[in-house]
Amino acid sequence: MVIEEKSLRYKILHITSHLGGGVGNAILGYLSQNKKQDHEVIALGYTLPEVQHKINQLKVSYTDYMYNKHKEIINRMNNFDVVLVHVWNQPLLMDFLVKNELPCCRLIMWGHVSGLYAPDVYTKKILEYPDMFVFTSPLSYDLDEVKSLGDDIVLDDIWSTGDIIKYRNIKHVDHDGFIVGYVGTVDYSKMHFNFLKLCRKIIDRGISDLEFVVIGGEKEKEIRRKANEMEIGNFIDFTGHIDNVEDYLCKFDVFGYPLNTNHFGTCDLALQEAISAGIPVVVFDNPMEKIIVRHNKTGIIVHSEEEYVDAICKLYENVEFRKQLSVSCKNDFDERFSISRLDRQWNDMFNRVMEASKKDRKWNINTKNIEHKDVFIESLGPKHGKIFIENDVDKIRELGKQERWKTPFKGTVHNYSNYFPEDRVLRRWSGIMKGI
Repeated sequence: MVIEEKSLRYKILHITSHLGGGVGNAILGYLSQNKKQDHEVIALGYTLPEVQHKINQLKVSYTDYMYNKHKEIINRMNNFDVVLVHVWNQPLLMDFLVKNELPCCRLIMWGHVSGLYAPDVYTKKILEYPDMFVFTSPLSYDLDEVKSLGDDIVLDDIWSTGDIIKYRNIKHVDHDGFIVGYVGTVDYSKMHFNFLKLCRKIIDRGISDLEFVVIGGEKEKEIRRKANEMEIGNFIDFTGHIDNVEDYLCKFDVFGYPLNTNHFGTCDLALQEAISAGIPVVVFDNPMEKIIVRHNKTGIIVHSEEEYVDAICKLYENVEFRKQLSVSCKNDFDERFSISRLDRQWNDMFNRVMEASKKDRKWNINTKNIEHKDVFIESLGPKHGKIFIENDVDKIRELGKQERWKTPFKGTVHNYSNYFPEDRVLRRWSGIMKGI
């Protein structure tokens, strides 16, 4: 007997902090594939122009800059079968969740970071908040917060991927020289702290016509200035944000992707795209990279800076090995990164959550007049928020010296203070962390 897949059609409301790069592409990739459900998207903040163009092509209803229209969002939630909130530690989203009581709804949260390292963490409160919490990779099951949950909390994982079939069809273009490419966040909150020193060491190996191409932004101008001070700027092309990454990927000989040990990534789209395009990758042995990259099949996983330099040089010298890895990369796409697989998993997830009754929910917080500083502390949970609750100036100052806390993004106090400058406490903590 043949069992037919359920084909019920549901109305799904997506709520996201913004429709930007990685998360925007993940949402778009899914929406472009899924025809079984009716979708609408609400972004609390901005939409990148290229994402706006694509979402209009898909004829999906969306609204952005809704950060000051909480009541309107809440009223619209009643019209949907399932609400899917795309989660990471972002001030606008946490502000919405902590300050409001949500109406009766079936709620799924899809976490777009690993949660391994503060400040981009998953607290016990947020994991218990929805009907289902879905991780984007199995990495997050190792969190202490997850292990402390009761058996009645429903967790699952769905590998996040975008509309990357176009990268599968990229053909390598012959060119002069040897190009080592990087695509993604150009900020030491994600990049290896010694990114430029690693480039320097590779340059010193004397590779003929070597060129680094660094695509992406946040602090690319600052890092470019540092490269010029180190007298290696003429070897590195910092492009900033671009729309035509395919035009560069087709010329990359190697995808050099050294990330810091405490980065926030979980199932990195840039890494997926490189593998799908058949580009051998070189990465450090961080948890995320070890899940995505298959050593000596789709790339090389290294354990030290010297091994990283050696791996890049090995791929330069051994063209046949590069070609073998490239073929394995293409095959890996077919096996793991297919968006049709993502689509099937989400349809199953919606069927499962529809078995639950709608219920209202309120963030578990005692503060009556919730200030933005309280939202920030809630985003960290008691373990990481303790020093701010106690207003421990010395520990706050010391924490501010860590790279992942220096960035103006990714859930840092600077991130919250930039969004909510009227909050004097956030401004003060930000100043302490900056050493002001």
